[in-house]
Amino acid sequence: MAEPFICVGIDGYSFSYDKLHTKTNPHPRNFATFPQFFQTVREKQLMSIQDAVYKATALPAQILGLCDRGQLKKGMAADITIFDRERIASCSTYLDSKVRPVGVPYVFVGGKLAYCDGRTVDFHFGKVLLHL
Repeated sequence: MAEPFICVGIDGYSFSYDKLHTKTNPHPRNFATFPQFFQTVREKQLMSIQDAVYKATALPAQILGLCDRGQLKKGMAADITIFDRERIASCSTYLDSKVRPVGVPYVFVGGKLAYCDGRTVDFHFGKVLLHL
């Protein structure tokens, strides 16, 4: 995981945390991959937080050819997750996967607030970036 050419990715889907919309219990990776990665990096002291963020943002965007994603720069899409590196942790389990992580107060998609303090604010402005 600490090798510089290894990035973080997921082969899951986008599911709602709302149990009225997601009636099944999908694999926890759909909700927990990135919080679990940052939690593991912190607990095992695998790398700097800067390297961990790079492996979860700019490196996968570069590999997938998403030229307007992965960095905070003028002209780039502002997809931003604000997290507390001392608290971020996965709470999903195989028995109950639809559990929000801790330590993630805000998510912005395209510069618009999408998630705030445990609740989805809006979800109508996201788009499919890559369909494999």
